[in-house]
Amino acid sequence: MLRPSSAPFVLVLAVWLATGCARSRTVEIRAVPPDATIRVDDRIRAKGRVTETFTFTSDTDFHRVSVERDGYRRQDVTISPDDPREVLTVTEYERFTKRHDDWTPGTDLSPSQIESVVDLVRERVNRDLDGDSE
Repeated sequence: MLRPSSAPFVLVLAVWLATGCARSRTVEIRAVPPDATIRVDDRIRAKGRVTETFTFTSDTDFHRVSVERDGYRRQDVTISPDDPREVLTVTEYERFTKRHDDWTPGTDLSPSQIESVVDLVRERVNRDLDGDSE
């Protein structure tokens, strides 16, 4: 039989055993373009930006972040327990040359062509800021 003074210790031990060795990390996820849909583990979470707390139950556990928008290429990123990023910028875009191969040098760009170039530059800057250089 347990003595009354050992009851708090037994309760703490039981809670610790029930939760195991799970680790949690909070990551801010930013999407480019900002109106793109963010999915975490195939569940829609937000558009543009969301702060997500990931729980890892083992060293091999992972979570998948996806960003998608109509007319753009979907981008998937895997988050693992040892991923050091606190801010994750996930970008999606359709390359300027593929989307607008009808552009003639020396002519003005249309608004959608300008948007494509801005998206491409934003993606490269964000990738460099996140430390994911090619």
